[in-house]
Amino acid sequence: MRNPHEGVSMIDSSSKKQWAPNLAVSLVLAFSTTAAAGGGLFWKSVYLHETLSWAVQLRGGDAVTLVLAVPVLLISTLFARRGSLAALLVWQGVLLLFLYDYALLAFAVHFNVLFPVYCIILGLSFYFFLGSLLRSPLAEIADRYGGHAPARTMSVVFFALSFAFAAHSMSEILPALLAGKAPSGVVECGLLTDPAHVLDLSLYLPAFAVAGVLLLRRRPLAYLLAPVMMVFGLLMTVTVAGIMMASARAGLSNDSIAAVLFLGAALGCGVLLFRYFRGGAPSRAKSESV
Repeated sequence: MRNPHEGVSMIDSSSKKQWAPNLAVSLVLAFSTTAAAGGGLFWKSVYLHETLSWAVQLRGGDAVTLVLAVPVLLISTLFARRGSLAALLVWQGVLLLFLYDYALLAFAVHFNVLFPVYCIILGLSFYFFLGSLLRSPLAEIADRYGGHAPARTMSVVFFALSFAFAAHSMSEILPALLAGKAPSGVVECGLLTDPAHVLDLSLYLPAFAVAGVLLLRRRPLAYLLAPVMMVFGLLMTVTVAGIMMASARAGLSNDSIAAVLFLGAALGCGVLLFRYFRGGAPSRAKSESV
């Protein structure tokens, strides 16, 4: 008999119960990030002590959080509660973005009334992301997506993202080191170092490279990391585009063309992610029971 859910990756009932506590935190995260991003956009005192350049960049990121990241968090939570494995992987990708964004805000923004909110978001994102990774059914994920995943294409994208962002960071860092002074972006933002450089070079760009290598080797862990990192890459490229557009609108830069390129990269990530999930097959256990 034909499975009515053929082609749809669902979680069994026991796994749903296991994931329920993790997903319950989404409402707290949605409320907290809405408060933090909304406060940054509409509460002038939040970024009062930041330089103009840094405040504009922060507000650009806040706008993307409100318009894109929070809705994706809530939608992925809704579908994950209904049993969608793909939605769970998207959910993890959003948590990874929040880890990045609110580590940056917690460490590189002057103390303000939203500081406790930054800490709440950072802590919840870290512990629930880590907990969800440890409990992820790697064998089931590999079984559902491994056979049809666009592994080589996704690997190339991960390597390209890692190289492009690293080259961009080093283009600012190396001249500054040779000149014996801080990078211009650090000076403009009134910071000690650029937290984005720290997070990119130390954690996130190596994670892209690791995901690419594991995909090429067809390791089970790759089929978990690939969609999670692709969701993060998609959201991050949109965030960068938003920051560029905010800076251009404020007359601080002329990065409109670059912003369009980043949006194009985000669209490409979205297409690959769609192909990845569309290729998912029902687990063997479910197929055999129908």
